[in-house]
Amino acid sequence: MKVLYVKYIHTIVLLWIVSVLTLNIGGCSPEDTSDYDLINDFSNVRNQQLSERVIMDTLVPKDSIMLSEKYGMIHPRSELKTDTEMLYILDESYPHRLFSIGKDTFELADTFSVTTGRGPGEVSSIQDYEVYKDFIIFNDRDLSKVQIRNKDGDLVNEFITEGYYPYRTSYWGDGTLAFLSHQSMYTGSIFYTMDQDGNLLNSFGNVLGEPFNPIRFGGSIFAEDEFLYYAGYSEHLLGKWDREGELHYMVTTIDDFPGETNLITTEGASPEQGMFGFVPGGFFSAVSATVYKDYLILVHLGFWEEDYEQFLDIYNKHNGQYMISLQMPYRIGHIDIDDEHIYALPSIDEERYLFIYENTLEELLSEEPVTK
Repeated sequence: MKVLYVKYIHTIVLLWIVSVLTLNIGGCSPEDTSDYDLINDFSNVRNQQLSERVIMDTLVPKDSIMLSEKYGMIHPRSELKTDTEMLYILDESYPHRLFSIGKDTFELADTFSVTTGRGPGEVSSIQDYEVYKDFIIFNDRDLSKVQIRNKDGDLVNEFITEGYYPYRTSYWGDGTLAFLSHQSMYTGSIFYTMDQDGNLLNSFGNVLGEPFNPIRFGGSIFAEDEFLYYAGYSEHLLGKWDREGELHYMVTTIDDFPGETNLITTEGASPEQGMFGFVPGGFFSAVSATVYKDYLILVHLGFWEEDYEQFLDIYNKHNGQYMISLQMPYRIGHIDIDDEHIYALPSIDEERYLFIYENTLEELLSEEPVTK
């Protein structure tokens, strides 16, 4: 299983390098940054250490379901979303299909298809998706297109983001959209707020003017009410901003995987023709993250060429302070959490599974986090 996993990672890394080199050819260099106020240098990041990890328990699955056998999924994604009643898993076969699974019975409740293509109502691929109340938003990075559908699959709206390259997606409390930009070295800021018609309302997290900026690439975002939380993928950082773009904290995770090791640079005939970008082939931090009540919960992938014990690391979302860890018995994909269960999507012998764990976090965290 490890050999297959390494081959899979190698394939992703090679594809990513090709995309980086394609997007960073001469003539596409970052714009002049002399007029920008570079406020996000994070020179005062508060460090947390791996020696702080306290393992409170080892999670044991309550149940497991093979997705192909139970629901007929062909190429299920490693991530899942939830609302109060359903689990949502995207099958990347053609056409893409979104599966709705009841939380009470884990039976298939519904499925709908998203037409593959490059025309109106179509997507070439789905980089990310998010569930918010009665809507599902699909993010097509290749076309810079955003689609909003209802939960029956009917198209409500779609728009092109005109060069903002949305990479991750979330919703603010008022229903406006929050994006993390995939190409922030060109767009200038890493976070964007748009309305549901694609009109830009705000941007923040300026990362121009630095060969290495610790929030430049990757990661997960969660917009909750008036705050946006960030958990780095190639960078071992947690951050919190308010809706106006003010940084409330930036801390390291306890797993110290320095993002500088993932920065690749090449020299061109002139400085403008040089190429740089992050390659997720060395160290990893948060392969998955979610917000639950007062907690930020991270799954770390680790260094993929070595055996690595995987944990759920739990942080106080109000100040980024590490709290406790739970050990995972399998390498898992993405997680999500509700009051009853922790859901995970591990891959075992090339088959994707849904694992269901009991949520015992309140028992383990008997004292409420202190809000700062």
